[in-house]
Amino acid sequence: MRELLLQSEKLAATGRLMSGVAHEILNPVNIISMRLQILKLSQSLDEKAADALAVCENQVKRITRILGNLGQFSRVTKEERTPNDLNEVVGHVLTLFAPQFKEEHIQVDTAYEATLPLLSFARSRIEQVFFNVISNALEAMSGMEKRVLTVSTARTSSGDDAQVVLSDTGPGIDIQNMNRIFDPFFTTKNRTEGTGLGLF
Repeated sequence: MRELLLQSEKLAATGRLMSGVAHEILNPVNIISMRLQILKLSQSLDEKAADALAVCENQVKRITRILGNLGQFSRVTKEERTPNDLNEVVGHVLTLFAPQFKEEHIQVDTAYEATLPLLSFARSRIEQVFFNVISNALEAMSGMEKRVLTVSTARTSSGDDAQVVLSDTGPGIDIQNMNRIFDPFFTTKNRTEGTGLGLF
């Protein structure tokens, strides 16, 4: 009960903090969004620039969704779930990282189970989980000679569910931190580099 109470207090504190700053963050995000809309109307954009612009627009929308969700940490919300192809969702998130993979010489190995069942989940929430896990993996491999990200999907033993396995060639997580990786505000990064909310 004590642990549940502490967790509840953390949730409430997080909700108050996030709802207080979300409005201020949304102001510059809205300005960026308007500028992107103006650029989209330009007739001089080539196909490559238009694709890059589309990625930026999608990420601005994702930022807006994230900010909207930050204030929900202190209370349970009903998230709409729809049938999704897990392989397609994972592949979409990996596509967002493609420029970074190339720039940082990250080798990406994928193995998708072709017969996965459609799964019902809130796509934006699951995409955010994968995005954060992959971001952590890339940071963990920074400075490593071998940089390989492995992503695979498979059916579980029941046959009705699926699992995603991600691994990297970073140093791994210290055993004493394993039970804390989902705690709000817990991070092994410097204060300027992480908030401890990425997997929360």
